[in-house]
Amino acid sequence: MKKLHFMTLCLAMVMASLCFVSCGDDDDYPEIHPGTGSKALLGTWQVLPGFTTWDETNYVVFCSDGTGYDIEVEQTIDVDKFEYEYQPATRKLLVREIDDNEVEQFEVVKLEGDKLIIREDDGDTFEAARCSQPPYTVKQLEQLWQMQR
Repeated sequence: MKKLHFMTLCLAMVMASLCFVSCGDDDDYPEIHPGTGSKALLGTWQVLPGFTTWDETNYVVFCSDGTGYDIEVEQTIDVDKFEYEYQPATRKLLVREIDDNEVEQFEVVKLEGDKLIIREDDGDTFEAARCSQPPYTVKQLEQLWQMQR
């Protein structure tokens, strides 16, 4: 009887220990600290012709609060919102779309004055020029993004 009681107690302890085991977080995405980095990146940038794969005009907007907008203008306007962190010492730009947890990492090859060159993980690069007169305000972009969600 004592042996049966002991075996039941052992089985109960094993079962209880399984209750405390949980799955880990399998996402290997780095944490983003929005708004950190150089102020030189702030503003609206137009991706230069030849660096897009479609017949569209692309803009990227970096705001001081660590958010930004990716704008594609063809026959319609498509706006995506993202959070970003720029690390000037390592030239890393981390970007996470608001509706997605995946973090993309880019290398800022050049950031001088009105010129920005960014390399993607796959080796593709794009060049952008700072817009002296941005076509959209942040308020307009936020409204467009909210309507497209």
